[in-house]
Amino acid sequence: TTPDKAGDVGKYSSLAFDENGYPVISYYQEKKRIASYPGPGGTELTEHDLKIMHCNDRFCAGNNETITVPDQVGEVGTYTSLVLDKHGNPVVSYYDIGNSALKLLHCDDPYCDGFGDSITTPDTADGPGKWSSLVLDKKGYPVIAYHARGTLRVLHCDDRNCSGAGESITIPDWEGGEYISMALDADGYPVISYRGSASRKLKLMHCNDANCKGKDETITFPGFAKDCQGSSLALDADGNPVISYLWNDDQYVLHCNDPDCAGGAARGRSRTAPIRGTAVLRGPAHRPGPGFAQRDDGASGCGGGPAGRRVDGVQAGLGLSLIHISEPT
Repeated sequence: TTPDKAGDVGKYSSLAFDENGYPVISYYQEKKRIASYPGPGGTELTEHDLKIMHCNDRFCAGNNETITVPDQVGEVGTYTSLVLDKHGNPVVSYYDIGNSALKLLHCDDPYCDGFGDSITTPDTADGPGKWSSLVLDKKGYPVIAYHARGTLRVLHCDDRNCSGAGESITIPDWEGGEYISMALDADGYPVISYRGSASRKLKLMHCNDANCKGKDETITFPGFAKDCQGSSLALDADGNPVISYLWNDDQYVLHCNDPDCAGGAARGRSRTAPIRGTAVLRGPAHRPGPGFAQRDDGASGCGGGPAGRRVDGVQAGLGLSLIHISEPT
């Protein structure tokens, strides 16, 4: 289905499912409009907005889904990462293009209707916020991994809205931060897959505390030599990372046999290329789930996001499309 065709929409999408199994999607809208009058001399402006769609069926098929624009101030809405809190209300991290800053939206209802939603800017230093990946800790406080001037940053908020001055911001890797995907292990410690900004290698970080603050986190290079893209990470039942990524025009799946991906291929780490030479999968592929959102021309794009029942970041084309897969594989 293509539940939103209004303008150039659908980039940087991120999807979760509500308690009924209905999709909730955050995405970016780029819309051109005439500010004064059409024709020669008219002023054309481009709006850059964050949009939220909450579907009222499993397939978003009725052309009557609830679509809101909770943030349309300035140029906002790229690199979205969405999760639902315990009440089913969307929480979204995203990038403020105009101010080069990380933003967080926490809606106070399942539809983000604009009345009482919280929007904060928890980090503004060094242009942070691209490739953000968001999860909630056991208290419901946001944990966000994101890129800032060639580095990987981790923000751990001390409240639900990241609204105070007591948030933890660390830089656990000074050479990293692209195509980020994050999950929390059983202890609540971040596990992050990403590409090194300079080396362009696939990297895996397993923090040994909830804030990745000790500068002694475990960092490994589990993938091929360089030029990987589009990492997406989930943890299996044993807490071992499973990472999908693009390399050399093929989609690969890496299943580590230890929590740090430190074992090496000789000790049984599995790395396969189940999809050969395909472009439509050049975005992150999370563990098997009922559906995913993408731009409607199926062109390549890369993003990241937390593990779980959601998919991020396939971008290009016009209109937001939803594919609902009937089989898990």
